[in-house]
Amino acid sequence: TAQDALVGKIAGVNVVPGSGAPGDGGTIRIRMGASLSASNDPLIVIDGIPVTSTSISAINPQDIASFTVLKDASATAIYGSRASNGVIVITTKKGNADGTQKMKFSYNGNFTVSEVYKYMDVLGADEYRDAFAKYGNAPDDFKLGDTSTDWQKEIYRTAFGTDHNLSLTGGVKSMPYRVSVGYTNQNGIIKTNNYERFNASVGLSPKFFDKHLSIDINIKGSIENNETVSTGIIGSAISFDPTRPIHETYPDNVGLGYFTWMVGGAPIVIAPSNPVAELELADRQNKTKRSIGSAVIDYKIHGLEDLHLNLSLGYDIQRKTTDEMTPQFAPAMYTSNQKDGTGKVYSYLQDKKNTLLDLYANYDKELNKHHINAMAGYGWQRFWYKNHDSTCDTFGKELSSPTHGEGELYLLSFYGRLNYSFAQRYMLTATLRADASSRFSKDTRWGYFPSVAAAWRVNEEAFLKNVKAISDLKLRFSYGETGQQDIGSYYQHLSTYTASYDEVRYGFGNEWQTTYRPNGYDPKIKWETTETYNIGIDYGFLNNRISGSVDYYWRTTKDLLNKIYVPAGSNFTNIIETNIGNMDSKGLELSLTAVPVKTK
Repeated sequence: TAQDALVGKIAGVNVVPGSGAPGDGGTIRIRMGASLSASNDPLIVIDGIPVTSTSISAINPQDIASFTVLKDASATAIYGSRASNGVIVITTKKGNADGTQKMKFSYNGNFTVSEVYKYMDVLGADEYRDAFAKYGNAPDDFKLGDTSTDWQKEIYRTAFGTDHNLSLTGGVKSMPYRVSVGYTNQNGIIKTNNYERFNASVGLSPKFFDKHLSIDINIKGSIENNETVSTGIIGSAISFDPTRPIHETYPDNVGLGYFTWMVGGAPIVIAPSNPVAELELADRQNKTKRSIGSAVIDYKIHGLEDLHLNLSLGYDIQRKTTDEMTPQFAPAMYTSNQKDGTGKVYSYLQDKKNTLLDLYANYDKELNKHHINAMAGYGWQRFWYKNHDSTCDTFGKELSSPTHGEGELYLLSFYGRLNYSFAQRYMLTATLRADASSRFSKDTRWGYFPSVAAAWRVNEEAFLKNVKAISDLKLRFSYGETGQQDIGSYYQHLSTYTASYDEVRYGFGNEWQTTYRPNGYDPKIKWETTETYNIGIDYGFLNNRISGSVDYYWRTTKDLLNKIYVPAGSNFTNIIETNIGNMDSKGLELSLTAVPVKTK
């Protein structure tokens, strides 16, 4: 997946792998996150679109041109809200800058083989019998099985995977273009586990009015099909009795031909479930359809070419469905669900929409040794989701009441930034953002986040300019504040109510009435704020054959968004989300790049 490209590449960026199943994303942490209970996920920006989650598995790695990771508060400040945990900016590949260039096809493919490197060391069937005879304390009528089953080897397999990507780049007059399609299919090392992904992307970059008007359009779509397995399969295979067979027949079709723990002719509901039966009888399908699109319009004012007006429009739409089915009489249906063999059909549907508008003006001017860059802008973003799930038996009868959810969140921003440099030696940056979140009430909705950074390129000074061994030496200092509002639901500051399920309605006479339960809330909940100081050195020697950086940072997060217990009777619940506590963190980051061999 795309996030694999970040592993081990950047100091301070930690990518913790997930389960290892194909398509399963890991956890990305930049400087280990700045919050305690709120989200510690970095903000992911794809072609200018801040996406709704850190899952970037839908993005074809072959479509990515570059990653840019922003860590210190001054660099992330322009993103203000949600930037406390760092920002990862992903830029995808574009068409040919030279519109007259002919079409170019590119194909990339690979084939992979995966195997279990090492099995958990457990007792074999004979060792188990010896240990049971020596240490067992079972009833006299309990007998071990007469077979020998290595349950781990029964659930694992040699897994094959393939990946294909085809792209077409070119240009028609003043319109470069790029079109790509991709297909990935990978089996997991656990039987029945499979991940499949279809990708397509289109990028157009036309220019008009003597290149004063530039339009950059990017549309990406993906379909992910993930046949998952129960996360308890591995533990079950490790601990299951190795003297038992995989298959066994019982009256009334109990177990559907698979070994099931029985006593007195009935299944034991507190016994472990046959892991092979769990794999082969259960069907779990996850499907995600996603489209990300952006249109960036940049206009360079005629007669005042130093001034650019930029309009960014974007969307991130996603539909996720989960369907799980375990048939009637399967062994797992005696140890879970209704514990009487009743089959289970679970379905889940979630729709998400993320739309944004960003409008800013940028002024860039060079005056002799002075360079000035100023920007001011406005941002608007809306998040919406709706979900529904249901659980039935295999005949369509509801086993529990279906659940529904819907929410809407708005973020508004005003921001400005000023960059000044003198002779490319002395650099100063100042940023101010005002962010509003509909998660908070009108009294606490706005947060203000300033930042400032200074840099000194020492190697441009007269006393070092002639030292050829030093190709780069820059000292940096920055201070900034960023905000965090990503915790829990969208409505922590409002008094909301939950309608009762059918099974807990209240009876009045001959009628059952739905009741409404008030939920806890804090009308004064507000932004969590992180202050960060950063001191850094960038260095390069021998024409940058050896280069790197050293950074030391320390930060304090104030008004932590937390879930806390409150005294009984002081709210409608005993746990609410509110601001309480501070947290300090600090770190040292070292980066070194070397090119030991460089020849023609």
